[in-house]
Amino acid sequence: MLTSKSCGPHLPKPADVQKPETEETFYRRQLPESLVSFTSPQGRKLFKESLNEGFAESYFNLAGNFTVQSEPAYCGPCSLAMVLNALEVDPGRKWKGVWRWYSDELLKACRAESEIKENGITFDEFLCLGSTHAQ
Repeated sequence: MLTSKSCGPHLPKPADVQKPETEETFYRRQLPESLVSFTSPQGRKLFKESLNEGFAESYFNLAGNFTVQSEPAYCGPCSLAMVLNALEVDPGRKWKGVWRWYSDELLKACRAESEIKENGITFDEFLCLGSTHAQ
């Protein structure tokens, strides 16, 4: 149990922390019933079967390059960045410091960045983005 003393002098006391207004936000959404959660017993069973049958070898490269999207609507660019990094495609430019690495915010799309932040990208735009960066 946390007490005000256990938080230290530079952290807020639990009573001072405001909870988000849950009506206007969400934390973790429920999957539709037609989908299987990866971490559920059925999801684990399906993964083991896939691995045992040789169909999940690419999972390890993808998992080793997992990243989260920097903007809520960046699921397409983030997915592409993960795939390009998993396939070891050299972006040919710096990400941070001396590192060359793909991240969703470095992928320049076929539309204005402000529009993508608002609405995401279509599958055709995903293909355009991929063909632009996977040369």
